[in-house]
Amino acid sequence: MKRLSSLCILLLVMPTGLVWAQAGPPLGSDFILFRNGANQSIPVVGGTEEADPADPSEVSLRYDYGEFAYLAFSWQPDVGVDMSGNLAGSDILHLRLKVDPANAGQDSTFLMLEDKSSGQPDDLPMRLVWQIPDSLKDGAWHALDIPLPPETCANLASARGTLGLADHWWYSGSWSDSTQRVGDYDDLCGATTNNPMYWKEFEWSNVRSLGVFWDHASGGGSIWVDDVYIGQQGLNLFPADEVPPSMTGVTATALPHGNEIAWSHIEDVGAYKVYGSSNYFTDITADGVFDMGRIVATGIDTSLTHYLQHVHPMYAPSGSHAFMHNPYYAVTSLSQYGIENKDIGASLVDPLNLSLATGPVVLQLTDAEADMLRSDFSAGNVSGAAFDDGWLPFKINQDRYNVVDTPEHPESDDDLSGTFWVGYTQENELWLYAEIRDEEVVLPTTGEPERWTYDIIEIGWTNYDVRDDGGDVIFGTPHQEFRRGEYADYQFHLGGQDGGASAFVSVDTPWRGEVAGGALYSEWKDASDVQIGYKILAYIPLDAIQSVSDGDVVVDPPAAGSDPRIVAMIIVVNDRDNGVRQSQVLTSLKYNADGNWWNTPAQWETVSMAPRTSYPIATEAEVPARVTLAPNYPNPFNPQTTIAFELASTEQVTLTVHDVTGRNVSTLLRNQIMYAGHHTARFDAQGFASGIYIYYLSTGAGFRQARRMVLIR
Repeated sequence: MKRLSSLCILLLVMPTGLVWAQAGPPLGSDFILFRNGANQSIPVVGGTEEADPADPSEVSLRYDYGEFAYLAFSWQPDVGVDMSGNLAGSDILHLRLKVDPANAGQDSTFLMLEDKSSGQPDDLPMRLVWQIPDSLKDGAWHALDIPLPPETCANLASARGTLGLADHWWYSGSWSDSTQRVGDYDDLCGATTNNPMYWKEFEWSNVRSLGVFWDHASGGGSIWVDDVYIGQQGLNLFPADEVPPSMTGVTATALPHGNEIAWSHIEDVGAYKVYGSSNYFTDITADGVFDMGRIVATGIDTSLTHYLQHVHPMYAPSGSHAFMHNPYYAVTSLSQYGIENKDIGASLVDPLNLSLATGPVVLQLTDAEADMLRSDFSAGNVSGAAFDDGWLPFKINQDRYNVVDTPEHPESDDDLSGTFWVGYTQENELWLYAEIRDEEVVLPTTGEPERWTYDIIEIGWTNYDVRDDGGDVIFGTPHQEFRRGEYADYQFHLGGQDGGASAFVSVDTPWRGEVAGGALYSEWKDASDVQIGYKILAYIPLDAIQSVSDGDVVVDPPAAGSDPRIVAMIIVVNDRDNGVRQSQVLTSLKYNADGNWWNTPAQWETVSMAPRTSYPIATEAEVPARVTLAPNYPNPFNPQTTIAFELASTEQVTLTVHDVTGRNVSTLLRNQIMYAGHHTARFDAQGFASGIYIYYLSTGAGFRQARRMVLIR
């Protein structure tokens, strides 16, 4: 973003004697935030764009109610933008506003600006709120020209009662956490009784966000905004309606870890949007098409990597759901003001990717494994011995993680990394064993209201198959917010507390408190008895997490012999060092994963919740002595047959089919990592001519064997 790339240094001395920090880039007058789309120079846009059913070209921005929710246009949080120049003239905040009557009577419903914050007590995010009058909460559109307030709290207080619409502004301090509440919705300013040592004047030179804020948990409804700008009254907005050129020059490349979609920059384009689907599409609004996010134009060629893994062997190319390796993508262009050219006629691509690995699963525990876990738990033994050696765990390390919500990356795996084994029982228990490397472990105390700022684990979990509610094996759940009812989403917190004397598991969305499961915590020490991290053993009864009053449904686990359930899941580790949370890392590498993961299930990766019969793990006694390739069955066949093989150890496997001339006619597996044990692959010869075919199995260790099969029509 060219407008945000250079920072001017501006030191301003406030009447209180405080010196403002380095100013952000000037916002400038007549700055349009939203017309029929958002200004593409704004890094984060909260809310949901919503077309008018009567006129699809007329688009507004909808903010949905949440408890203490703040949804906003947001700039770089530690810098923001400089709006001090907007106070010098006669600039106003203009917008069209529609408020659901469900918000009536809720005085703590605001438009709000926040200034920058370093996250430290001496630089908290100070608030400036405009209290929405009850007279506007009638479900109708209202055009508002709201004057910006006097630039200091004292000046606003002294002018109170004479400012018209500006009388609804309040410099309300901050509430970074329960110990750092500063000020209130009053005119006490620095004389507040709430932590006056942290009070600061609102930093107009570093405004980081502008949006809608519900500072309560008493219910409410949606709020819509449109034609939002800061500038002169009566600004002509029609130039912001111009449509950009349509997209061309899009390519797709298959990679071992996913697909890369790339394109050439087009002049006069402010941003791009990428769409994906498991099926061919010509319309970005069609069912099954997922919005993969917005990328701001930088004036250079751009790309997006869609990280992919097979969630289960049956979704790999050899299975009946071979689409897993071949999604479709399209790219559209947006103007600087968010007007989208939805023509994808020249931008649809579909890379063929046969080299994806199979990801970790939430696997059904055998009765013996479940009994061992329960026995260890009862004895206070924090152990993962019940999880078979062939169990593929989830991992967070330097090779695979996503950092969000906090600016610092882990310095090394010793600084922060984790391995997680997850399984379920037919009694609907979800079991997790975790080993976390962490050089400094700081645990919360019992009842700590903000445990996520300490060294704990968080889990997001959809207690349903994402495909049952409009989701997809590749792209996950479409839920952009937590939902209740038949397709309910949950967030869990778990970890040690009170210096390791106890541990906890809680359901935090919706708030259910600690559940009837439990957790064990132990220090993880090296051979020299030096703590290098911690371990957690926990279980969550999935039939005891429901918010019954909200209609949540108890879902039975996948039974033996059934197909796997595809859920969306995320594992998050928080790292507190030097008195603050320095890092928050995720297992999700999705294109849209960011600091809003905690209330956005659409950001979680898809995971297979697999019955043991559909995803067998070989026990030590079952590990074959050598690699073998079995005859296919049936043989002869028409048109499908199954090829079976056994591995004595983890191998990189390739399985191909050739005609009698030696020509490769199908690749069932290509360099796929597979574990010791028995495996099968299905060959579908639909469309092939009758005759003799040869199938070859080869491994990275040098094994190669061929067998013959006959297709009869």
